[in-house]
Amino acid sequence: MVRVVCCPRLWRSWCWWWCRGGFVSWYGPLSLPDPGLHVPAAYALSTGQSLAVDSDRVHWLVGDGTLLSAPGRNETVTTLLASPWHDPGLDAQRTVLDRAPTTTMMLQTRANQYPPLPGYLPQAAGMLMARHAGGSAWDQLQAGRVANLLCYMLAGMAAVLLAGGRRWAFVTALANPACVFLASSMSADAMAIAVCALVTALAMRLTRRDSTGARIAFVAAGALLVPLKLVYATLLLLPLPARSMTRRARATITTTPLLLGGIPYLLWSRAYARPFARPGLDTGANLAHLLAHPAGDLMQITASTAAALWQTLTDSPPTTVAILLVCLTLPHDTRPDPAKALTASAAGVLSLLMTTGMLLITWNTTPDTGTWTTPLTGFQERYLLPLLTLPAYTLENTTTTSKHARHAPAR
Repeated sequence: MVRVVCCPRLWRSWCWWWCRGGFVSWYGPLSLPDPGLHVPAAYALSTGQSLAVDSDRVHWLVGDGTLLSAPGRNETVTTLLASPWHDPGLDAQRTVLDRAPTTTMMLQTRANQYPPLPGYLPQAAGMLMARHAGGSAWDQLQAGRVANLLCYMLAGMAAVLLAGGRRWAFVTALANPACVFLASSMSADAMAIAVCALVTALAMRLTRRDSTGARIAFVAAGALLVPLKLVYATLLLLPLPARSMTRRARATITTTPLLLGGIPYLLWSRAYARPFARPGLDTGANLAHLLAHPAGDLMQITASTAAALWQTLTDSPPTTVAILLVCLTLPHDTRPDPAKALTASAAGVLSLLMTTGMLLITWNTTPDTGTWTTPLTGFQERYLLPLLTLPAYTLENTTTTSKHARHAPAR
């Protein structure tokens, strides 16, 4: 009982310490990866402009010129964490954002690159409350960051409680500095990380003991995951090795959230979405090259994914340390389950291959990407963070394996 209570308390205290003692104080609200995406998307949702697109599906945002024109610091998480004691952009951001709004401006944004819900709902709610309270642009962004962190903590705490004997691995994965930095920012990646952890924990619960409540919760969390980041929808495969469910039930629980989340996502994409690509890049030519040379491009995607992983692990100490700590906190009274290990490996590899494939089309010139061992431009360490809890999923308690086998339903 002490361990069950201690883990969520440690998780909550750890996140709050990083936020109040470090990230909110040390970093400006516009110092994060892709501030030109996350801040306008949250502001658009808070002002009811998420669907304000023209006939070419270009998103136009009208609002506070002070907030929308403030200088940002677009860096990777590793670069930002390398200088935690002083953010070079903090003073300039605060000086600009603390001013009273003077002008209203219209600008083209990337706010329709991803669906506004559910990824930007916490940030938009925080900004809306601060704006109605008369807060400045600085206050609005800080309120959005705090709301994002609170939702991350709640979803993370639920995942920790559901993780059973692997809860310490979940605490280590979710409370590492890179994840909590994103959670205390305006980034929608925090919600993706938390929901991925929740989906993984619910899949672990289903493989241990089937229940109607766990099935409903898995379907709901999976339906949220699809519009958050489609590349992580591969985690919906995790219930497949469940011995406590029939094959039909496993197929149903895997496909239902994909349909519930995927159909609205496709409808929104057809009407409002506009994918973002590197300026000057011909994505149509890249896609045509992929269709004309599928074998070669797929081989390059696979090799480039491996090269990008190696480069990330060598160049990003926070991510490497986080992976090592997760492995060190795995319980000792467990052993790898072959079916779970195969399913988790397939889900993780497919997710990374889909990520690299999207980068190949939107961020690289396909004929000029170089050799197969050359990492594609645009791969970042934060793409690995939602997958940190997968090692905990692969384990099975040595004392319960035979029990599950005895009580498995007839196929």
